[in-house]
Amino acid sequence: MTEPDVIELLIQRGTPAPFVDTTGTQYTYAGPHGQVRSTPDGGWLATMRVERQSPVASTYIVVGQRGDALDGPVEVFLIPDPEVNQQLTIYGAASGADGRIGWIEWSEATGFLPLALHLDDQRLLSRFDDIAGAPGWRWNQFNGVTLTENGGIFVSGVGLEPTIGNAQPTVANVGTGEMLLNGFDFVPGLSRRIAQIQSFRPSTDGLRWGAVVQTRATSQEAVIVDGELLELAPGFKALEGEPLPPSVAARIGEGTWLRFLSCHVNRGGDVVIEAQATAGGVFQALTLFNGSIACLGGECREVVQLTNDGALLTSRDGEFFGQASLITSAELVDADRDGVADPGYSDVNFLQPPSASASGAPIYFFSLFKEPDGTNRGGLFRTRSTNAGSTVCTAVPNSTGRRGSMMAVGSPVAVDSDLTLEVFGLPRNARGYALFSRALGTPFTPQGSEGTLCLGGAIGRLQTQLFLTGESGTAGIELDLNGLPQPTGSVAAIAGDTWYAQAWHRDLGLSGPTSNFTDAIEVAFD
Repeated sequence: MTEPDVIELLIQRGTPAPFVDTTGTQYTYAGPHGQVRSTPDGGWLATMRVERQSPVASTYIVVGQRGDALDGPVEVFLIPDPEVNQQLTIYGAASGADGRIGWIEWSEATGFLPLALHLDDQRLLSRFDDIAGAPGWRWNQFNGVTLTENGGIFVSGVGLEPTIGNAQPTVANVGTGEMLLNGFDFVPGLSRRIAQIQSFRPSTDGLRWGAVVQTRATSQEAVIVDGELLELAPGFKALEGEPLPPSVAARIGEGTWLRFLSCHVNRGGDVVIEAQATAGGVFQALTLFNGSIACLGGECREVVQLTNDGALLTSRDGEFFGQASLITSAELVDADRDGVADPGYSDVNFLQPPSASASGAPIYFFSLFKEPDGTNRGGLFRTRSTNAGSTVCTAVPNSTGRRGSMMAVGSPVAVDSDLTLEVFGLPRNARGYALFSRALGTPFTPQGSEGTLCLGGAIGRLQTQLFLTGESGTAGIELDLNGLPQPTGSVAAIAGDTWYAQAWHRDLGLSGPTSNFTDAIEVAFD
């Protein structure tokens, strides 16, 4: 059984890569090219530079693992053209979904310009090809590609407009033949055209997207979500120079927006923005979750990912975390992937933001680290799956329009007593508590509630640890596994036990105050 606080070393610089060229020469890993990307099934892809020493040569390959084969070896998924080595390589990070891989080609012959888009081993688009859904427009350069679950192929790059052929920033979904943004468009609701597209991110199902753009002439930054200028509250636009909305001003005082750095969306309708503002003459860095402050100043350094269930994965002071700390520089390293920490590895220092497909799924990240002999190395790591439970009963939507979710973060080993319940997708500033039982019941709606209670048998309430969701609609509940509540008193969880948990929370229905429940989860203790 894998130790819960161990991170696996998947790839190490200088070690043999799963690539042998036509001469029979084994290549070694030289380093990453672009960020590692998780795939919707819990697997991962990474573009890696590999090299040989004699004669000196290098190329790029895409390696990774499928979600159902995480215990197996690292696989090679893509070798663009091993015969020409440096003549044809991969630009940036590859993207994967539904068993497909999208990647951008660049070549030495063209001065390493990213001039073609590939889907698996087929060239999908080349420079000067038409942009589908935009008559007269043609592609001039490809900068990034993101594949989504429903066949979406989102491409960012440079397009040539049809009048005089000027180059314009462009984003299109070539899977559906739709241009989404370009430098000839006006910012929705403004009389100013787009000068730059500074960030673009679709949801994992490809049905929603968010972008940060800069306007021409005034050089204002603005946030666009699903083709519309985002309003953070009625009448309060996500536009540089505009006043802060009431929910933000209540925390930091009245002021105006200075910058917008990124916009993340998910299929559930959540929007997370990294921004900078000035209030009372004081500079403020903040992260907004659905228009309200989720992190202020040093509470969050960088938003890494917004999961579909509303969990926010961020970085701060060398850590990556959700509600609970998930990765720190003090992690134990499993170098041979046998599930047990290997002594002497230390100083895990993050090179790039990590990637995860969902709350509780494995987290992948490139990092520097120190070997037992003191040698500094670089490598690709994977955390354990942090979800110690599984969903066994689904909640009904609450007043946010989403269902409340629950996850058990930590160790399923009872004697460790290291387990935290995290809840997501709840109303803002809602109070509640966790419920526990050794049995599931027939789901029903209790009087005075609009939700579904899934637990049966003897149900205990953890009313000594009430939670408050705050502006993000999330909360964490640290458990003492030596004292889980039951109607007759506290009971210790022991190896072999199976417990069920669910959270009750206050809500506001159409007819007034009410309550609801999260999903119910099952935790089998070792």
